Amino acid sequence: MIDKLKKISLGNWILIGMIFGAVTGLILNFFVTDSFLKDTILINHVFYLGGNLFIKLMKMLVVPLVFCSIVV
Repeated sequence: MIDKLKKISLGNWILIGMIFGAVTGLILNFFVTDSFLKDTILINHVFYLGGNLFIKLMKMLVVPLVFCSIVV
């Protein structure tokens, strides 16, 4: 099973992530009716934290990439 997961290319992983995100969004939109749960807890806390973490990690990659580009 793990060998099959290792053989999946990056493009396919990106496509799987996009599909997973769309399905998650549809499930939240149609099946979660409590607006406090959906808006306040999930969107403003969980997804906001994940998005901010992702952006900060991308910012951490910029400096080493620029430094390596200048040195090389």
